[in-house]
Amino acid sequence: KVVAPADTLVVMIEAAAALAGFAGIVAALRREKWTELDSLQIKTLLSCAFSALFVSILALVMMHADVEEEVTWVTLSATWFLAGAMATVRNAFDYRKLSKVTGHPFPSANNIFWFSTAVCVLVLQVYNIAVITTFWPVLIGIAWLFALCCFSFWQLLVRHNQ
Repeated sequence: KVVAPADTLVVMIEAAAALAGFAGIVAALRREKWTELDSLQIKTLLSCAFSALFVSILALVMMHADVEEEVTWVTLSATWFLAGAMATVRNAFDYRKLSKVTGHPFPSANNIFWFSTAVCVLVLQVYNIAVITTFWPVLIGIAWLFALCCFSFWQLLVRHNQ
């Protein structure tokens, strides 16, 4: 049995809201001073959670407005592409600037992995716009946002538990 896109999107909305709320709790309960890297990672965590939330809610709104499915998926892929491209460039700039301040090399292996996967997801969105016009590339984009959220959170925990 195939799960309907609307059901999947509701789960994505709930997960994104939970991630954003959890990040807010982590930020509020933090006792020590935030480093610039910590601030950048919490910003990444929150922006990814809110982006997943926005794309999922926009999809549901378009579905309830009886917009044709193909138009919905193309619009969401275009939205994801534009926002994702701007965020990727902004993050590269932020990490490069941070590397000058901290002396840590840029790009690191983690940066290369996440930026290369971002490019793959961006290319998939373009492919969805131009060729396949279906739901799963949008879902992969949302799932990628969740993966980056989880990685950012893990990085915050690992660095402070050492």
